[in-house]
Amino acid sequence: MPLIYADIELINPGDFYTSLRNEIDQKDIRKITVNFLVKPSATPLAINENIQEQLQLTIRDKVNVRLDNNEILQGLSTGPVEVRFKNNGTMCTAVILPRDFQPILGIIPLQGLHMVIDPVRGELIENPKPIHLVGIR
Repeated sequence: MPLIYADIELINPGDFYTSLRNEIDQKDIRKITVNFLVKPSATPLAINENIQEQLQLTIRDKVNVRLDNNEILQGLSTGPVEVRFKNNGTMCTAVILPRDFQPILGIIPLQGLHMVIDPVRGELIENPKPIHLVGIR
């Protein structure tokens, strides 16, 4: 299957809530649209340092990240960050990788966005299956 990329909007949720309290104008909410590699074999949302600096997301923890070549990098985690694609949105934490790394959209944000890869068209689409809520009748 060819590599799939998608333009994903990231929003600093702290700014959004600050704007709801009229402490900043909506135009001052830090957000950015980034071209992500869609990789369901990866787990988290992975951004690079440039994206984190533009959004000014809060650093939470140090984390170890295993790359495809089995190399282990020490990175940082941040969050939450709001992730938007088409009409869907979710909140999740993100792993911050060095400046030159390609941002990756892993399975956790994909599930939160309720998106899947259409292998025929080679693009992200909304999951045609309804959301399954366990234990709710």
